[in-house]
Amino acid sequence: MKINLYNDFHNGDIFYSRIIIEQLLKNGFEVSYNHGMNPQILSDYGDIYNGPLDPNIHVSRGGNNFEQNIINTWIGKEDAKFVKVDACSFRGYVPLANEIFDYYGIKYDNEEDILPVVRFDNLPSKQLEQITDILYPFGISYDKIIMICNNNCLSGQSENFDFDPIISHLSANYPKCLFLVTNDTSVTNENVLKVSTITGKVDCDLLLISYISKVCDIIVGRASGPYCYTHIKENLLNDKKTYISFTYYSSEGIWYHNSKSKQVWSDNYNLNHICETIENEIKI
Repeated sequence: MKINLYNDFHNGDIFYSRIIIEQLLKNGFEVSYNHGMNPQILSDYGDIYNGPLDPNIHVSRGGNNFEQNIINTWIGKEDAKFVKVDACSFRGYVPLANEIFDYYGIKYDNEEDILPVVRFDNLPSKQLEQITDILYPFGISYDKIIMICNNNCLSGQSENFDFDPIISHLSANYPKCLFLVTNDTSVTNENVLKVSTITGKVDCDLLLISYISKVCDIIVGRASGPYCYTHIKENLLNDKKTYISFTYYSSEGIWYHNSKSKQVWSDNYNLNHICETIENEIKI
């Protein structure tokens, strides 16, 4: 049976729908996906991208059309009934997914089974090998690798403050730490590296950010697309990894409430406080 998924919102929204995609595929369903973002964000699932949304078929904010197997994966659909559970968090996605799983007879053993995954084995092996070769010397040269997802939020989860003063301060004061930034920065310190320098001139590097995040000791962000793409099962169940988030709601920063990775959250956007919060984790 073929099921058509769709989502008319942003990269992070589509990423979290992986909890649905993965289970459908594992249970033998064929999946197509319509969305308005870069087709490459689901390329590890093969040729499931089905083009942009058709407003005659894909009802914005609408519910599931089970009769025609057309499923809206956006958490804000149907008057945000799933968002009202606990904002845009795993707790909200579970009932959204269960509604779909129940209809199609899909069962899973525990919540860890439906945490988001990226099928890295389906990405070009040469590309991943090149990234690994670049990252390996950094793991030897630096005490810690810190990813700072400095992209803006597009759905109002956080204040879009300027990360540059924070990156500048931290990189100057912690020269034995490597700071990987997912967006442009004016900071030119030797231990600051744009992720695009590692991934190269690719059309979309979100899946590669997921891959790189696996070797990072600390991940800092505010619910932007790249930050969401670090919320893969391997990271969330890694008790040696630390997440630091700055969002209005704790459940959107600490996306998975039973995370084994350390989760530090704040809604204080004072730049000194942000620096101090990150420094406290670097010093451990």
